[in-house]
Amino acid sequence: MGEFVYYSTKDEWWGLMEAVLETHNVRFAVDRAYAEPWADCHGKLTDELRDEIRPLPRVYLVGDSFSDDPLYLWRQDGGINAGKYFIDISRGGPAMDLSMPAQFEEGGLVWFAEGSLGFQKLYWNDALTQAYPASKPLKDAFGLIKRTLQRHLLERKVAKLKMWVSPKAWELFEAGKAAFPVSVKCFTVHGEVPPPTPWRYGATAPPEPP
Repeated sequence: MGEFVYYSTKDEWWGLMEAVLETHNVRFAVDRAYAEPWADCHGKLTDELRDEIRPLPRVYLVGDSFSDDPLYLWRQDGGINAGKYFIDISRGGPAMDLSMPAQFEEGGLVWFAEGSLGFQKLYWNDALTQAYPASKPLKDAFGLIKRTLQRHLLERKVAKLKMWVSPKAWELFEAGKAAFPVSVKCFTVHGEVPPPTPWRYGATAPPEPP
């Protein structure tokens, strides 16, 4: 998978997403359960769509320059989501996914987990019943969108590791009010700190749809 990892506050993420939509000819579909086997794609972020995105903050990006087919949705047959449909990024499109970094407070600190822009290295073609590699147009679009994100982020080092961080998230870090993960450890501006409870006992972001 091609991936660009970054950190930002939740408020700044909406600005990042709007910058991507305004700069590139892309549309997005919300990562959620659907009643029918298709997903609407949007070219503009509205208040209603923000509310749709918040429970599981990830969207799928499609564009005329790199997407040949509609998004593919698969049907959940059992459990609480039986009969509902979910986007499968490994088929259709091809598409990219853009996720919001996790952010929460514990122990007097704001904790951040990574957000990402990514694409699959292999996609499945149902008609040919075989996988095919990510296309050059998809990779080119990924590179352009990545650079747009970087223009709104800061390249900084935490515990000798380079990372891309939003201005407000970095301001919190420099003030000693925030912590970032570095490999399996966590750091504030003052040094290593014990990880927060969610990272010790569970996921740092909402779980994937079943």
